[in-house]
Amino acid sequence: MVHPPGEPPVTPGEGRCGWRPLVVVQNLLVRYAVRLSIPDRPGSLSAVTAAIGRIGADIAVLEIVERYDGVAVDDIYLTADGDRRELRFALEQVPGVIVESLRAVRRFPDAGAPMRLAAELVERGRGAVPELVAGLPAAMSSSWAVALASGVQGLDVLAVSADAPELDGIAAPWLPLLGPRRLSRAEWMPPSWRDDVSSGLELAAAPLGNSAAGLLVARRDGPRFRSAELRQLADLARVAVAAEMTAPRLRTSRLPPASTGPA
Repeated sequence: MVHPPGEPPVTPGEGRCGWRPLVVVQNLLVRYAVRLSIPDRPGSLSAVTAAIGRIGADIAVLEIVERYDGVAVDDIYLTADGDRRELRFALEQVPGVIVESLRAVRRFPDAGAPMRLAAELVERGRGAVPELVAGLPAAMSSSWAVALASGVQGLDVLAVSADAPELDGIAAPWLPLLGPRRLSRAEWMPPSWRDDVSSGLELAAAPLGNSAAGLLVARRDGPRFRSAELRQLADLARVAVAAEMTAPRLRTSRLPPASTGPA
């Protein structure tokens, strides 16, 4: 079949005279977030970046999450036009590397987000706890967050972020809470949560002012909350509670001294 001059080649299908233009779809760049455990020794990170470069991916952000016992845990955010299986395979060929999590993301994180959130909480004063809950997903690369408290008549929901699941009938046997911790799959979770945990949902909790109240934060598809992140969650909770408690005093201290009149 000879196609008319100036028009693209066509193949059988829909369109003019039962034919349609041939469309070539180019690979689209995808943003990926990767958490790796790598040997904490010279050359390990260089080997990782070289492996990423060999498949044509481009690193945008690299963050050190924590170091312990000769292991470094790093978050690498990159763009790639290949399949995630190709990316995982390339990384796993590097000696000593463990891919803890690999997921597509809409945007890369802002490294300054936790510090800005803390400053906003101090400035907010009253209402700092709801603001903390609303800001945690962005500040800690999470999916949703809630604030809960154990009351006389059961569990009180203090605040919920966007995208949080239904909380009707939820229990919290992990309260009282003495410190930040990860939460494993358990019977107290609604069935949908238990299914999500089996498929990659990660949960962490931290005290909120006292052991009877706590923050619950979740990540769909991981990665698991590391010790450094648990400490950060607890620190942000402490800032929010302190801002709530000192709000009246802070507002009073900003006022000019009262005039006593002429001496």
